[in-house]
Amino acid sequence: MNKNVLTLNKTGLPIRNEAFIKKVQPLYLLVLMVVLLAGWGASLAYQALNQKPSLIVGINQPADTSFGSIVVSEADDLIGLTSQDLAGVTHGIQNLVLIDKTQIQLTVALLNRSSSTVAYSPEQFTLVASRNQIFDQRWQIRSWWKNTNSTPQGQSNEVILTSGATIHNGELRPRSNIEATLSFVVPRDGSSYILQYLDPGNNHIVQIDLGGVDVVSDEELGKLHH
Repeated sequence: MNKNVLTLNKTGLPIRNEAFIKKVQPLYLLVLMVVLLAGWGASLAYQALNQKPSLIVGINQPADTSFGSIVVSEADDLIGLTSQDLAGVTHGIQNLVLIDKTQIQLTVALLNRSSSTVAYSPEQFTLVASRNQIFDQRWQIRSWWKNTNSTPQGQSNEVILTSGATIHNGELRPRSNIEATLSFVVPRDGSSYILQYLDPGNNHIVQIDLGGVDVVSDEELGKLHH
């Protein structure tokens, strides 16, 4: 007699075959685990395909925010002055930028497409300087290229605050926008710069690639103090 079939008791009702159940239970558990793992994997794949990547956009490219978008429409490098340009007068001049530095001047627009007011402030904007460093466009993973020893300590990931702005602390009304000019003074050392905007709606950082600055020449440095 096959022990893996149902048997009948005296009343004609089927009785459980314990040996058969013990053999089948592990198989059921294995199939259940495979189904659960397959479902979990499919869920992760769906999330990965539908996850909105955290991109670093460029100039004139709108970047999404919690309330609408932000865009840098202009970015200018204003190289500093020499002593000759200033006729030797280099003291007592407010916000003076000398030849070994450059002023990055940005035109930034915030567009509020939500139904709520949005707080804005110059403190929400910073620059991140990284020499010989590239930023992965999707995951914002930073990786080194060229010579990994070419970045002096203290110069990578340097955060630079605004040196000037045409806006103060305020609130942006719903369905409106505001444009501001922001200034940052940076050394002319060949670094690349990323503008970081702290979104007040979700505390996420929006990043905009501004490119790099040039390197001051020895000839220009010679004119700095002459």
